[in-house]
Amino acid sequence: MSGLFLKLLNMSISASVLIVVVVLARCLLRKSPKWIHCILWALVGIRLLCPFQLETTFSLAPNAQVVSIEAGAVTSQVLAEMPALDNTANRYLAKYYFEGITVPEQETAQNPMNLIASIWLCGVAVLLVYAAVSYVHIRRKVRESVRIEGNIYICDRIQTPFIFGVLNPRIYLPSSLKEVQIKNVVAHEKAHIRRLDYLWKPLGYVLFAVYWFNPFCWLAYILFCRDIEMACDERVIKDWSAEQKKEYSLVLLSFHVPGKMITVCPLAFGEVGVKQRVKGILNFKKPTFWLIAAALLFCVIIGALFLTNPKKNDNVEENIATELSESSLTDQTLNTEKDSLADQESELNALLKKQSDAIRAQQQSFLQTWADAFCDRDGAAIDSLCMDGARKKMMKEQLLVIDEGDTIFGWSSPWPMWDTSDENSKGYTITTSYDGKNTAEILYYAWTSDPHVTVWKEDITFEERDGSYKVTDENIRFLDYIVSGTEFDEAYPQINGTPMDYTVNGMYDALVMNSLLSSSMLYQNLKDPVLAAKYLLNLLDNENKVQVEALQDGSKEGINIKITFIEDGAERFVKMI
Repeated sequence: MSGLFLKLLNMSISASVLIVVVVLARCLLRKSPKWIHCILWALVGIRLLCPFQLETTFSLAPNAQVVSIEAGAVTSQVLAEMPALDNTANRYLAKYYFEGITVPEQETAQNPMNLIASIWLCGVAVLLVYAAVSYVHIRRKVRESVRIEGNIYICDRIQTPFIFGVLNPRIYLPSSLKEVQIKNVVAHEKAHIRRLDYLWKPLGYVLFAVYWFNPFCWLAYILFCRDIEMACDERVIKDWSAEQKKEYSLVLLSFHVPGKMITVCPLAFGEVGVKQRVKGILNFKKPTFWLIAAALLFCVIIGALFLTNPKKNDNVEENIATELSESSLTDQTLNTEKDSLADQESELNALLKKQSDAIRAQQQSFLQTWADAFCDRDGAAIDSLCMDGARKKMMKEQLLVIDEGDTIFGWSSPWPMWDTSDENSKGYTITTSYDGKNTAEILYYAWTSDPHVTVWKEDITFEERDGSYKVTDENIRFLDYIVSGTEFDEAYPQINGTPMDYTVNGMYDALVMNSLLSSSMLYQNLKDPVLAAKYLLNLLDNENKVQVEALQDGSKEGINIKITFIEDGAERFVKMI
């Protein structure tokens, strides 16, 4: 659905340019016959109807793909081939999405374009339902009409004459009409039928319903309805005397229907633009042959310039070569300048990468220093790495205590206590670092005298001060018992669907150390892979919330364990080795 809407959006933008041109052309051709104006609106209809147009070098239409969205992405790109517009819009979009939150692949269905497409479809449905209801309402009114001759009927329940029907159009007249009124009205409605306006107007309304989101299409439909009425008036009075024109104008004024700007049916005699129509009737003069020829030529030129798309250049280098050749630069000069630009760009990229790598390394080193001090409960180090705001916050939470020169950090148990002599044995995992925002997420695995391992999730914000980094804010969330798939992914970002490598997640150290220090029979339960998964993965021991089951018997490859979280319906899998 979003793909269809995107296609229509691009077609609408291209047509908007043509609509503006047609509105200006109507002013220039105000003395030409009004059927010429209808031809101009036909060009707009072709642009809105046809998804494909010819490509020419002289086209003035914008790029056919003004707005584009790459597959699987949520960002859009504006390519109107108008440098000021393109650069401004794309800089805004790039900045917006860079500063926003990255959307995971499974959430791409929530692309904002899908919501916009749904709103568009609702608008189309409302307008089409409105047209259907109007049609049924009028059909009921004329159900008891009486035929007087041909396709002309008289009805007591209507106040204004109109044409009704698509396949078999009929002229309906109010029973209160006088003879002079009938003569003028019938002449007008028969002109509509000869011009096939009973087909063109519904078609215009359908296009308006599809492109309702574009304000230019509202303007186009209103002016189109006015022009077909004025073209019909001109067809009726072209050979009439001044007295007949005056009589026709008076009849038209007597049936003026104010208020409705957007209608699909019927073609009512006094429906739109009565003031302009009367003025046009009284001032009408037969156009000369040369005026008509010039107006038609103007329509052909507009069609050639705006019904075709500009030819696409296959690559930027060809565009540069063409522009520079027009400036009388030789091929050798072009190649030299291109090589120079490429070298400068390469040097700039290398410098930026070097700076980025250096910043990343400094931040990674700082984060490791912080996490090591945290695990070692090194109060002095933690104090030295904090700004005043973060220090006061941890003191208020009793995590950091400064008393008479002594600095104490943390508590005795549980705590991430690991054998720091082994570089591969760490009580933490830095899951996020250097994202351009000076923020980090650190997971700590804290344990006590049983196999129960608690996961702590710490979010810190830091900034550079005098050549070194300092923590400005710090928050810890304790994942004491995992009860949902979301919490599982937060606690163990690299475990789902992989073997449980305890040397990575830190639980191996807790299990071995506790088994040596304790004679509890609780460790016998760890021989059961289901119970072991519950203990070691810190899962809530409640079958109504978390269900754990073994999927196969023991083997050299291990035992697959399925974990189902009832709260959010998530399923996670691990392999007990």
